[in-house]
Amino acid sequence: MTLGVESADWDDIGTGRSTLPEDLIAECDPPMDMIPDAPATVSRQTSATSTASASASGWIIACVVAEGIGMTASAVAARASEELPRSAALVIVVAGGLIEGTTLGVLQGAWLARRFPGLSRFGWAATTVLIAGLGWAFASAPSVIADPGGTEPSTVFVLVMAAGLGLALGALLGTGQALVLRGHVRHPRRWIGISAAAWTPTMVVIFTGATIPDASWTASAVILTGALTGIVAGFVLGLVSIVLMRTLSGRAKHEGHGLEQRS
Repeated sequence: MTLGVESADWDDIGTGRSTLPEDLIAECDPPMDMIPDAPATVSRQTSATSTASASASGWIIACVVAEGIGMTASAVAARASEELPRSAALVIVVAGGLIEGTTLGVLQGAWLARRFPGLSRFGWAATTVLIAGLGWAFASAPSVIADPGGTEPSTVFVLVMAAGLGLALGALLGTGQALVLRGHVRHPRRWIGISAAAWTPTMVVIFTGATIPDASWTASAVILTGALTGIVAGFVLGLVSIVLMRTLSGRAKHEGHGLEQRS
């Protein structure tokens, strides 16, 4: 599947020359034609395996699966909290947000750890849970504790606020995640802008899906809408971030989606 993002061989194996005298080499080494050649496909298979384990499509799939699970959990939490006291409803909504943050942090962290063996999965996941999970949960809190008989805001207002929330939350999340990326990319602070740019349209998609159902919808319809919203939102999040990820290297054109490992 082509996503408009350059792919590359992640592992380049260099060659070296022996520093032994040639006459010693001649005495010690058997004739070259007696040494069986290694299969030509070995290095290619190794490179292909490395590329497949941390490919652009893998990042997007991780975001899609995470947001699909997270938004399904949020939809379940929202429907389950409707008949509960406000305090109990708030707890359930926060729990739904934490599930979203946890799945996103774990799956993204797993992809990054395959690309960078030294990167902390726990650090990435913990940062994502604390900022993205709690941020989403508390962003949903006003709708939970609001007066049911109050005036509903217009759809345009909700979407504009969603864009602003995505910009602010994305920048805040990117700041925390950039600390985890230090030592693995050339310009980790650029992840702040990448995260903000990716979360702005993503949050608009999430709030669009959240405003579609009404009280007449069945629980199954609400949950299905939440799942579909999460899938679309995850695709947007993954696509925007992987395209911009190349800027982390500081080069105009760089293989490996800009995630070059620093020695």
